[in-house]
Formats: sequence, C-alpha cells, structure tokens
Amino acid sequence: MFSNISRTFLFFSLSRGCLLILLLFSLSSNTLSAQDSKRDSLLKLVNQSKILQNKNSKDTLYIHNLTMLAAEYRFHNLDSLLSLSKESLSISKKTDYLNGIIRSYSNIGGYYSDIGKIDEAISYFKKAYELSCQHNNLHLKVSALNDLAKEYGYKGDYAFSLKRYLEAIEIAEELNF
Repeated sequence: MFSNISRTFLFFSLSRGCLLILLLFSLSSNTLSAQDSKRDSLLKLVNQSKILQNKNSKDTLYIHNLTMLAAEYRFHNLDSLLSLSKESLSISKKTDYLNGIIRSYSNIGGYYSDIGKIDEAISYFKKAYELSCQHNNLHLKVSALNDLAKEYGYKGDYAFSLKRYLEAIEIAEELNF
C-alpha cells in the first residue's frame, strides 16, 4: 500500500515539474521573441525612412530610430552596434542634432566596453557626459553618469565610480526618474 502512494506522489511530482519547466521555457521564448520583434520593428522603420527620404536630411526621427536600433544590437551583434552608431553620429553631427550625438557616443562607448577596451569606452562616455552637461540634458546626463560609473568600477576606481553613481541618483531624484 505504501508503494502505491509513493508511486502516485512521484508521478504527480514529475508531472508538476514538467509543467513548470514547460511554463518557464514558454516565458523565456516569448521574451526572446519580443526582443527580436522590437529590433525588427526598428529595422523596418529605419529602412522605410531610407526609402522615403535622403538619409542625410534633418530627420531627427530617423536618427533616433537609428540610435535605438544600434542599442538593440548591443548584446547580440557588436559589429552592427558600432557601424550603426558611427552612421548615426555622422548624420547627427551634420544636422547638429545634439541628442543623436550624445546617444551615438554612448552607444560607441558601450561597444568598447563590451569588447573590454575600458579606456576607450570611458573616452566616449565622457564625450556624452560633457555634451549633456553643456546643453543641460539631464536625462542623458544621468545615463552618461551611470555608464561612466560602471566603467570606472570595471577599471577598479571604486571611489570615483561611487561618486558618479551618487551624482546620477541625485539628479534622478530631482527629475522623479
């Protein structure tokens, strides 16, 4: 009698375990699909903009979509991140689109961070930070401060890293971020 009860319990435990695994797999595949979907949507918008107009025009929406697409490639395809970021930086400079320049510098800094070139990453994050300070763009300033803090932490300069994080928190609290 005890063996029948233990077999039944074992069967239900295994069934519940399999269902749990299937549920987790289903949720993770939906998340991956959503990430691909966002990237595909941005790629479609960028391509439509290229077709509809000259990509060197002053279309800030095109530049914004290009920088967002580059950021989406950050953890999937670093070569695309770099090439799209350089393209958006070039167009942003030609059109004097400050947010595009700052975001492009941040994306390029992210590229160098991901390949382990900390000093080059810091250089680009500093450019983004300095521009955001000059033009009082607080949201992008917070982002640049976080990027700088992370890189200085990787470099081992924890005091400077902490200082940048605290500065970012102070600004974010002012903005109710």
